[in-house]
Amino acid sequence: MIVLKINTYEDDNYIIFPFTDIDSLIDESNQMHNCVRTYVEEIINYKCFIYFMRYKDSTDKSLVTVEVKNNEVVQARRKFNENITEEDRLFLNKFERNYTPILIGEDNIKKIFR
Repeated sequence: MIVLKINTYEDDNYIIFPFTDIDSLIDESNQMHNCVRTYVEEIINYKCFIYFMRYKDSTDKSLVTVEVKNNEVVQARRKFNENITEEDRLFLNKFERNYTPILIGEDNIKKIFR
């Protein structure tokens, strides 16, 4: 997911970065008790991209799972699919404003999965 890394974003407290492989989706799903591991087909077909939001001082511990479709955050959930906090929302708004669109097309698609 080399191309998706351009959308890694951080501030003083949080960092958000793309999933790296199937194992990271499974780990996220297990930590968050959500179904993100079932998104593999959508990801492979470029229908969505998954990002992980973490505290900067604890990047291995899941905080918020984020789904991006058409270059917009369409879903963001905490553990057990709980709603995000206002603080989470503010950070995700900054992430979205700084998001570099991923163009899906024959020339670009090979760059995403290297």
